[in-house]
Amino acid sequence: MKIWNSIVGKIWSTTILLLIGVLVICGFLVAVIYEKNNLTEIENELKENTNKIIDIMKENDELIKEGSASQDSLALLDNTMGVIIAQNGVSIYAKESRDRVSKSSIDRLTKNKKLNEALEQSPDLLMKYDFEENPESLPIELYAKTFKLDNGETGVVYLYKSFHDILNITKKATRTLVFAGIGAILVTSLLSFIFSSRMAFPLREMKKNCGSCFARKF
Repeated sequence: MKIWNSIVGKIWSTTILLLIGVLVICGFLVAVIYEKNNLTEIENELKENTNKIIDIMKENDELIKEGSASQDSLALLDNTMGVIIAQNGVSIYAKESRDRVSKSSIDRLTKNKKLNEALEQSPDLLMKYDFEENPESLPIELYAKTFKLDNGETGVVYLYKSFHDILNITKKATRTLVFAGIGAILVTSLLSFIFSSRMAFPLREMKKNCGSCFARKF
């Protein structure tokens, strides 16, 4: 109890409180910026892979379907991503991500009236979508893009990434920030205690000297 009321304790505790405040604010800002950058990177990845899939179909001038030779080219896709290729609102090819998606959920996506109307107005869409597989399911980051082959066939490529994977990446980053913050607090606590002791030493000596002078006078 004595150390908290001493000069060393007051300087030390003030330093620690200021440090904790700064770390909390900086940690929050870093987490927000990291999450935003992570989502931007994922969105760019979805767009890039969708364009590659369309380029493969245009190069072969045929749709990627179940059992077609060109479907082997999609095996290189990250298993955190799922792809659906639809023609006239009917799924002709589907590669799931690590999350299982039922045929009815895929049909609900490809036959979504509002989504299809939006794709008629714009050739591509980036959005959050929920397959609603169960009450605990999270939405996905979905990128949809229309295409037209030289033989006249048209369709839509849907590429998505589960938010389970997105959240896992964010959790790992948050855990790293927390451990780094705790380490910074421990190291700074030790250093601030040492510096506080050195800073307080002249003040203690001055207090002793002043006390001695006061005692001599009286």
